[in-house]
Amino acid sequence: MRYIIAYDLGTGGVKTALYSEKAEEIAAVFREYQTYFPKQGFQEQLPCEWWNAVVDSTKEVLSVSQKCGVTPDDIVSIGTSGHSLGVVAVNKNGELVFDTTPIWSDSRAQVQAERFFEKTDKKAWYNMTGNGFPAHLYSVFKIMWYHDNYPEEYANTYKFIGSKDYINLRLTGKFATDFSYASGSGVYNLETGRYSDEYIGISGIEPDKLCSPVKSTDVIGTLTEKAALELGLSSKTKVVCGGVDNACMALGADCFENGRSYMSVGSSAWIAVSSDKPVLDFDTKPYVFAHCVPDMYVSSTCIFSAGLSLRYIRDTICRDLLKSTDADPYYLMDMEANDSPVGSNGLIFNPSLSGGSSIEP
Repeated sequence: MRYIIAYDLGTGGVKTALYSEKAEEIAAVFREYQTYFPKQGFQEQLPCEWWNAVVDSTKEVLSVSQKCGVTPDDIVSIGTSGHSLGVVAVNKNGELVFDTTPIWSDSRAQVQAERFFEKTDKKAWYNMTGNGFPAHLYSVFKIMWYHDNYPEEYANTYKFIGSKDYINLRLTGKFATDFSYASGSGVYNLETGRYSDEYIGISGIEPDKLCSPVKSTDVIGTLTEKAALELGLSSKTKVVCGGVDNACMALGADCFENGRSYMSVGSSAWIAVSSDKPVLDFDTKPYVFAHCVPDMYVSSTCIFSAGLSLRYIRDTICRDLLKSTDADPYYLMDMEANDSPVGSNGLIFNPSLSGGSSIEP
């Protein structure tokens, strides 16, 4: 029997799972990594920590699966989803230009977004791109920020790539992205499925610093000898391009026909619907990604800090629970909450730790 490995590179960590070709889960592991907040509006992660988490979780999954008789040669393919709006700067050799990278909720590029919209209409931009988060969160504005603040490093950057695209680069040595991830770039035309020359021109970035998108199912290469050795896999293992997290989640939730919907509760949380046309409304700004299923879209509305709020409470208010027992601290938090009266003694928590929702002031 043949098997596949799926990586879900989320905001809070990577979920690594091994499945049979009959969609039977053989093993699954989660590895957490950190988000860093060095300045107001800055929310960064370390791509090297992503990769280390991928390597560690893969080895553990293999350890479990080998007890079931699965060998590395049985694993024929890898697919990855990743958190959106990433701009990992890499040179021609695939090396990081910066150790850290802003994640989707990083809001440093407000000045760049304001400058962009001095030259074009914001409603027209939204209707073309479907980018309904506060605009400055989208990739193109973060790239403009690099151009303004680190011109030498910007010039030395060969490509700005997404989170899962960086993992694919480490796996295969290939620079690639897919349509679903490209649709969060801030310069993607949902109708044509191509980057907008007009918006790239307004941004002032070079178009060749973006990867041309391919299908999520396209095989972009096989594991390099180095990656295969680190992971404990065969260099014959194929790697598909994968997709942005909410598009892959929609696929996994059987949400790829008109009107089907799902709800996700992770680091952030959202309600989404799949359709053959994007759901656009400038007043409420649902955000839209191209689906990883061709000719489909995923339109959503969200809150930015769901599981992240729980992690914050775990690491601050409930630090004592981390040391008190070997039990899962989240379970202990649930037990504490269960003993609290309805209304929580008047305590109100505003879960806006990552900047709010998709409705922009």
